[in-house]
Amino acid sequence: MKTLFKIFTIGLFLSLSIYLQASDVQVKKITGENDLPENICSKWQKGDYLISDGKTLTIIGASSRHLGLSNGNYATDNAMGSLISFVPAGQNLVCDMAIGSPDIRIKENRKYVYYTAITPSTKKSPGEDLVFVATGRYTGDNGEKLDIETSYTFSPDAGEIAVTSRIRNAGVVEINDLDYSLYFGAYHSYSFSPYHKEDHPELNFRVYPKKGYSLGRLDLNPPKEDDEPNPGKLNPGEEHTIRHSLFVDKSGEKLLDTIYQNLHQNTELATFQFDNFNGSTFEIIVRDPLTSSVFYRSFHKRMPTLQIPLPKGLYQVQAHFFPAVVEKLFRFGSGGENVCVLESTAIGTVWVKITDKKGEYVPGKVSFIGLDPTRTPYFLPENPVENGKRWETAKNSKFPPK
Repeated sequence: MKTLFKIFTIGLFLSLSIYLQASDVQVKKITGENDLPENICSKWQKGDYLISDGKTLTIIGASSRHLGLSNGNYATDNAMGSLISFVPAGQNLVCDMAIGSPDIRIKENRKYVYYTAITPSTKKSPGEDLVFVATGRYTGDNGEKLDIETSYTFSPDAGEIAVTSRIRNAGVVEINDLDYSLYFGAYHSYSFSPYHKEDHPELNFRVYPKKGYSLGRLDLNPPKEDDEPNPGKLNPGEEHTIRHSLFVDKSGEKLLDTIYQNLHQNTELATFQFDNFNGSTFEIIVRDPLTSSVFYRSFHKRMPTLQIPLPKGLYQVQAHFFPAVVEKLFRFGSGGENVCVLESTAIGTVWVKITDKKGEYVPGKVSFIGLDPTRTPYFLPENPVENGKRWETAKNSKFPPK
């Protein structure tokens, strides 16, 4: 019995070490459910690749199939060569997504293209980066030929996927009005971005606060002209390259800090203090008051304080204490404050009865509208961080409930 226990212990240790080694990136071709250390994805199939960089777990699709995540049967929702899951390791988190499929438009007409191969690099020694390369080709009716090569680079302990995609004119005809990008299907509506073309062009990223973790996408490409195709024109033999980085972290604030570090942006921790709040859930939004760019947005369980990395500047801070709404301007750093205090207002109870002329209860809708200086109350919505849906700007409930 002791021998059996030792064998089991050693086997368990070895299987876990494949995913927990901090000095190397590990890859495994999935042959069955037992190859997954955690249930991180519902869309995997045999033959897909599982990658661990010591901090995260990723699955790359290795067969052509429709994932069924979008509303239509589009090539962008195809698993082949796409990232179909990306989560922090050891947290038992589930993520279904489709990121990386080529998105081609010629003269504003979308061309649906599938990758035809996905191949991992052969590492020479531990500690090296691991690179997966997905390839495909588009052939048009007028002699157009476009070769596509997308690489996903995993570095040890990075918690990041560097994505580089090249499209090359492999034909003999010039291609005009060409627009090329990669499909990004997080299938999660709740997100924020501080990007603004004039005021914050260097902050071209978006963060998706999700259940148990946050996903970040950093766009490393030059700003695109409005409604102009990119690259536009591609002569025979010419190629166009686009770059992105993806990040995940169980802490949205740490993920935000990582993105700022990658952008070489100077930030400091701003402290937000929540007073007189006795509810269960609140939302905080930090905006640029001039452009409405959102530097932070998320739902949280009740806590006394929260620290968020921010560049120094003037912010409009809004707290939804459900139903109380509190808003204030906050000048952070450079002679301003380092702590923003948000105090919930006193909460009361209103009893409402909706009846007809006979005194019978009837379905109805009641709206509460705040009169200045009282803000209109915002009643607790379904949590969009947890369900991935669009957030409710106003809570609509049927009365009386069935």
